[in-house]
Amino acid sequence: MYAFKTCSLLVVASMCGFASHAATVTYGNAFNIGHLGTTNILNGFDASRNGGVSFTGLTNIVEAISYGRAAPAGGPTINGVSFTEVGGSTDFWGDTGINPQIDDLLSGHTASGGGLFTLTLDDLTVGQLYQIQLIGIHDSRTVAGINQRQQEVSFGGSDFTSQGAAPVLTRFAYGNDFDLDGGSFDGIPSFGSVVGTFVADSSVQTIQFRSNQQDGNFNDDPDPGLSGYVLITTPEPTSMIAGALGLGGLMARRRRG
Repeated sequence: MYAFKTCSLLVVASMCGFASHAATVTYGNAFNIGHLGTTNILNGFDASRNGGVSFTGLTNIVEAISYGRAAPAGGPTINGVSFTEVGGSTDFWGDTGINPQIDDLLSGHTASGGGLFTLTLDDLTVGQLYQIQLIGIHDSRTVAGINQRQQEVSFGGSDFTSQGAAPVLTRFAYGNDFDLDGGSFDGIPSFGSVVGTFVADSSVQTIQFRSNQQDGNFNDDPDPGLSGYVLITTPEPTSMIAGALGLGGLMARRRRG
């Protein structure tokens, strides 16, 4: 059962290199979203995607954001998730028209301009369990290896290392050939989305992105960025969240509070 609500969550996208508010995010494996991947836009907690946390109680979609159009143009609705479209940069990618709602989401991204990009989520409830789905840039251009560009996603704040290799989203996560919907291009693994869970230890949560091309040089690509995201929570009390996560996991995530 999903309760959809409208809220005034303030989302700030910035280029700052330091992020002080950072509960640990536990991610599942990155995966691809293509024209046929409607259900890959998650409308609830999915333990097979988010690192293993399942929740059977009431959940709320706090906010779903799509970058690339100027507000208030509206936004796409995919798998029951209604996105709010905000200003960003339009982009280029192939096979437009098969699913115009997914086209709308994937053909725009944040205008980050290179370097570190920080997504800041405000107005969170301390001790509350959240799931975040991050949806990366998509591009079908081939010039200068543009669609080989990668972005690494932090485990919260500027932490890219504490849990091993950080999730990597590849710009060419959807190809200019429909057959490439499975997620590869010229042998390059391509994954356009990753989902994680965290327990808020502050009213603010930050997640950083940094570019990482195939050569492994950090921040040498001009545009790490984001096509959109979906933030989901549960209004259930902390005791139920502890049962979902395991008490030890909950306490570990709250140790910075």
